[in-house]
Amino acid sequence: MTGDDLMNRKKKNRSGMGIVFLTVMVVFVVITIKKTGLEQKNNELKNEIAGYENEIADLTEEQKNIEEYREYVKSDEYIEDIARKKLGLVYPDEIIFEAKE
Repeated sequence: MTGDDLMNRKKKNRSGMGIVFLTVMVVFVVITIKKTGLEQKNNELKNEIAGYENEIADLTEEQKNIEEYREYVKSDEYIEDIARKKLGLVYPDEIIFEAKE
């Protein structure tokens, strides 16, 4: 092998290494960009989950209130309240004072 052949091989090795280095850098940049996008999407989904958890808590509270109201509607107290407010009924020994307008 001559000196020129060795020089050409070294140049080819350097250019080959440059191409490999460039390829690795491009892959690294692409992976970094994708990773950033996935982290952003992950944060968005976490916020969405937190929103759904809050909504579940609100709906659970609303369901509890509805159950309590349902029990109240079945009670004698509710029937008495309706009779007083809507029908104006009173107990026989009860005195009602009304303000003049």
